[in-house]
Amino acid sequence: MHFKLDSNTLKDLDIFSEKAGSVSIYSIFNRTRTLGGRNMLVEMMEEPSASIEFLVARRDSIEYFYEHRIILEITNNQLDLVEHYLNFNKRCLRNNFADAIFDNINSKIQSSSYYYTIETGINNILKLLKFASILSLKIKQNESTGYLQDRCQVIDNLMNIKFLKGILSTEKKLTCFNLNALDQLFRKQELIKVKELLRFVYEMDVFESAAEVVRQKEWSFPEYIDTAILEVKFLDLFHPAIEEAVGNNLNISGEESIIFLTGPNTAGKSSFLKATGLALYLAHIGFPVPAAKMTTSIFKGLITTINLPDNIQNGQSHYYSEVKRLKETALNILGTGRLFIIFDELFKGASPKDAYEASLLIITSLSKINNCIFIISTHIVELANELRVLPNISFKYFDSGFDGEKPFFTFKLKDGVSDERLGMYILKNEGVVETLEKAAIAFDVKDLGR
Repeated sequence: MHFKLDSNTLKDLDIFSEKAGSVSIYSIFNRTRTLGGRNMLVEMMEEPSASIEFLVARRDSIEYFYEHRIILEITNNQLDLVEHYLNFNKRCLRNNFADAIFDNINSKIQSSSYYYTIETGINNILKLLKFASILSLKIKQNESTGYLQDRCQVIDNLMNIKFLKGILSTEKKLTCFNLNALDQLFRKQELIKVKELLRFVYEMDVFESAAEVVRQKEWSFPEYIDTAILEVKFLDLFHPAIEEAVGNNLNISGEESIIFLTGPNTAGKSSFLKATGLALYLAHIGFPVPAAKMTTSIFKGLITTINLPDNIQNGQSHYYSEVKRLKETALNILGTGRLFIIFDELFKGASPKDAYEASLLIITSLSKINNCIFIISTHIVELANELRVLPNISFKYFDSGFDGEKPFFTFKLKDGVSDERLGMYILKNEGVVETLEKAAIAFDVKDLGR
């Protein structure tokens, strides 16, 4: 089942970010051993799902690798040689006695990259099959997930070939007759099955990588609930790019489907919004999440508006870009429903009066939608007085204050509305006004005698 996720949300959450100084989520999970595994990881991260059966199967598979500490005895070089061999655009060796003798003798008389590529590729496939059959046996013996059991059928499909089973049961070196027959088998008769074997190994590579993230970073596996009324619960949710991040708890349900989030600059609002969106995204690819615990309903999409760029080329102001983004979101709500939606400071590009009135109008309209969840942060705390009449809104803020003349931040989420304003303190603390006054004196025209 399709899960709605657009490019702006991917950028907001730094899923594949290449920005200097940023930590992409892809880079956190990219501990794979093989290039094919890395490609498989990208494929998984680009295709979130709204199927609870699919998500549970993938989560349980990664958890199996975590609990049993499964280690893949494969190397990137080994798999590269197999890929190169399977894609080798040369004729297969002929499967008859005379040609097998001729090919073998000819390869010894004159060096042949053609024969070497085939021989090397076949030997590495046999090594891969031996490893895969051992892994399959472990999976079947350890009462693993049904999904992993089913995936092992890929190995069984090859191992049940009588000729191949006989080859694998001996430690003897391959004869030239075996080599020619195997080339016909792997590159012609059973090519699809061999490629499926590779995809199985690459998938296991990703599972091992994701399990290692849990082990090293102490993340957790999401729990899914199949409910009509949307619900999300976090225990000690944090953003993985922040060192020694403070964890926060949050319970969201259909009864309070809108969270109105306030707090001064640098108090932690944007990081929290990104962490929330990120956890929702990871849960919907069946991956571990940066929290001590997470329970979630299945959503049909995630839309965030945290860093919305101006569209200067099209002559669009920031305010107009915000309005267009809101319209896109409204159309998605109308067409899809069951969305998790995050807005970081509505109408930053508008005048204070327009921002207040537009925010009040939009939030009031969103409160009438009962099949989505919204988190909306703002600096317009005065909105809270008007919004308290809404039955399904919850007010949260990030704690901060002053210790003497210095501000402090706990980065903890609390119930209520923040009235703390640190903007002027930050401006004065940076000495901006004093610097401007010095500049005015230094470049005074009268003082320069002009």
